[in-house]
Amino acid sequence: MHALTALCLGHQRAQQREATISRADDFKTLFSNIAIDNEDTIALRYGEVTRACNLQFRDTDSRTANSLQVGSYVWIGVQKGPR
Repeated sequence: MHALTALCLGHQRAQQREATISRADDFKTLFSNIAIDNEDTIALRYGEVTRACNLQFRDTDSRTANSLQVGSYVWIGVQKGPR
């Protein structure tokens, strides 16, 4: 292999490694920026809304019956695991 070709291939591989590391760092930054730090407040309000809907439509004051959380908030909670 020609020395210049080897040098170019080595440079390309270094750039690919840098891009991969940069992409990983970007995702770490993204996830730290969207981290939820008010889970207790969200859970409290979710229960209050569920209770109000249950009182209005089902004649029960349950904060958990007839409820289903969906979306990224739930996914993040699953990723963290049980408390």
